[in-house]
Amino acid sequence: MENKNNFSDFLSSKKAIIIAAILFVTGLLFIYLQGVLEDGQYRKNTNVQSDASLYIEQCESRLESIANSICGGKSNAMVTLDCSYESVFANNATVDETTDNGTDIVRNSKKELVLLNTAQSGDQPVEIKRIMPKIKGVVIVCDGADNKVIKDKITNAAMCAFNISQDRICVVQSN
Repeated sequence: MENKNNFSDFLSSKKAIIIAAILFVTGLLFIYLQGVLEDGQYRKNTNVQSDASLYIEQCESRLESIANSICGGKSNAMVTLDCSYESVFANNATVDETTDNGTDIVRNSKKELVLLNTAQSGDQPVEIKRIMPKIKGVVIVCDGADNKVIKDKITNAAMCAFNISQDRICVVQSN
């Protein structure tokens, strides 16, 4: 009974109120820092990686669905990328043409990256286009791949879906 009294005395004391306030402020600080990191450069670099991972997952899921439809059983797919996304940024191009003694034309060209200034992340280049990564290869493990007709159908489907050659596709029978 004495332990309960000590604990309830502690909760009603100034120390408990100060500790609760410190924990509350610390929690708010963590929430704030998470928002800053989402807008900062560190988060943007990891988003590119997660975008590529998401793209791979979508390709694998679609390929598994196609293979399941063809073989009538269960399949697993693995897709590898040749590279990640490629970004094309806006730029201002200027060309100065001058004549030298009336015969020669001197051209000076200059490109400057267009930057967008935001309060949260500062100067950031303006992305005008994002090029999807190229698929390097595909592995499909499925039921029925020991049947040549099914294997050929799955290979042709992967060739058409991803615009890759047959030598980049491996279809094997699952155990």
